[in-house]
Amino acid sequence: MSLLARTPTKAAAALEGLSGPALRSGVEALERSPSILSLAPSAARSAVAAESRLPGVGATIVETLGDDGARIASTLSEREGVSLARWSGDVAKLPAKERTAVISALEKRPGAVLDYLDRHPGVLVAGTIASAAAVVEIAAIVSGQEGPTTAAVRGAAKVADEVLSTPLAITITLAGVVLVALGAAWLLPSVLRRWRRAGRAA
Repeated sequence: MSLLARTPTKAAAALEGLSGPALRSGVEALERSPSILSLAPSAARSAVAAESRLPGVGATIVETLGDDGARIASTLSEREGVSLARWSGDVAKLPAKERTAVISALEKRPGAVLDYLDRHPGVLVAGTIASAAAVVEIAAIVSGQEGPTTAAVRGAAKVADEVLSTPLAITITLAGVVLVALGAAWLLPSVLRRWRRAGRAA
């Protein structure tokens, strides 16, 4: 027995108002993403609509971002939908103020914002400096300006590389200094003896 048959009441609520081709698409959406049936009826209907429009990712967007996700999903291309589904978890975890700013930006210029997130993966990790800088950058992009913090948000991988490489560079430099100092300390007595012998011979 299919999940829809086992939960006819929830399925009927999620498909309410649909008929003809839209109903068929809705049933297919529920079969692809049965987790929709765990949502409240209004949210389930939004998720069915999003999943019908963006197969494979629409439900994820609504489940993760709620009503905000449903509004945004209704305007996205399939490529943009895949991108938003990828980053929706990071957006959802942002502090309220930053989350609101990113949602607003996605509603205004979803393509530009999602392209930015695809080029800078990992920048929206909540509570990080890179995340705060990325929100400022996104707002600037939406306003049509060049972002003021581009250098700070090249991507979490690059940031991590820079953070990790700095102590490594310092360690290597210090190790080199120590080795030179040890070598000098080891050679100095020998050099001094040769210098004294050369002075007496003269």
